[in-house]
Amino acid sequence: MTLYSILSEGYSDSFPEEEKDRVIRLKNGSFISAMEINAALQDEDAASAIRFYQRFKRMGMPYGSWALNPERLVEVVDILEPLDRFYHPQVTI
Repeated sequence: MTLYSILSEGYSDSFPEEEKDRVIRLKNGSFISAMEINAALQDEDAASAIRFYQRFKRMGMPYGSWALNPERLVEVVDILEPLDRFYHPQVTI
């Protein structure tokens, strides 16, 4: 999910006018133009999925085990979990 990558890397929609045509390579290997960042930040469905995932990380699945939850919630976790591990690796000693 591009929006998760944009937020994890700290980008915002405030670019100087001369950099509006700049293409940015995200750490996950995808490319996005500075102009597309604003559109991605306006995607309410993606933002809602990311808010759910962040809540899931703190509190777990809302209805108990994964089998008791709607499939769309399980899919959000399945999609964002590898991306979250990429951007926020766990440090073990």
